[in-house]
Amino acid sequence: MEPQLKNLTLPSQAPSRQISKEDREISREETDHAAVVRSLLQDPLLSDLPENATLEEVKTLIAIEEGRAYRIRIKRNNMEDVPLVVSQATNVKQIKNLTEVTVKRMLRKQGINRSINWKHIWRTHCLVLNGEKLLNDRAVVSSLGIKNDTVLNFEKYIERRKKTKAS
Repeated sequence: MEPQLKNLTLPSQAPSRQISKEDREISREETDHAAVVRSLLQDPLLSDLPENATLEEVKTLIAIEEGRAYRIRIKRNNMEDVPLVVSQATNVKQIKNLTEVTVKRMLRKQGINRSINWKHIWRTHCLVLNGEKLLNDRAVVSSLGIKNDTVLNFEKYIERRKKTKAS
């Protein structure tokens, strides 16, 4: 008995995959979307966006232009300032989180891959606005008086321990 080889198809004989109309539409939409993004990045208002900008970064820049968000800086002693963009509804905790993300991004850009213990950092340091320590994490930017181009200082913070009665 001979093996049945008639029904065997070789890869070169395999039927070619037909591209469906739906696949062509999706591909066309992706191409159109990429073209729109490229043209947006040519706009002078969006010139400070990185090439791989996220939708969130684009929305943030639009909010700045509309006056709903502010550019602020965190000034650190003997270190590079940390530029941030915050909305009017941002609270101090969110500013701290943005600072963490931005510092990690800045270090990665410099080729430094270091782990930072942010829990320790925020226990020993705080943000300061016009000499006032921002200790309430729930305080909102608009109520603190933070405006566009505000500079927050990053300073050492020593929490006073509660005195206990000696028995």
